[in-house]
Amino acid sequence: MRTGLRGHITVLMPQEIILPKGKLSSTTSKVLRASLRNPRQHQLAPGDSFWDAAYTLQEIEQAGYFKASQGQQGALPPALQVMLLLFSHSRFCSGCMV
Repeated sequence: MRTGLRGHITVLMPQEIILPKGKLSSTTSKVLRASLRNPRQHQLAPGDSFWDAAYTLQEIEQAGYFKASQGQQGALPPALQVMLLLFSHSRFCSGCMV
């Protein structure tokens, strides 16, 4: 699992991360500290302070973002599609915002 996390971090190189407050193991915290170059970190309470992936996608759809135009099928932008692919099958980040 941690190998997958390291791989995602290497590909994405985030400058800012949002973490579920009090939910990370000490091992995962160590991996993040060792793999990242001083990103801004925010620890927020899941559900209260930020949405999970499913709720975020529901809100995007209901709000009408990324609507289809002139016969084209509506779709998420490529950057969001990549994020969904990377995190959809990951188990290391339960509750992460996608």
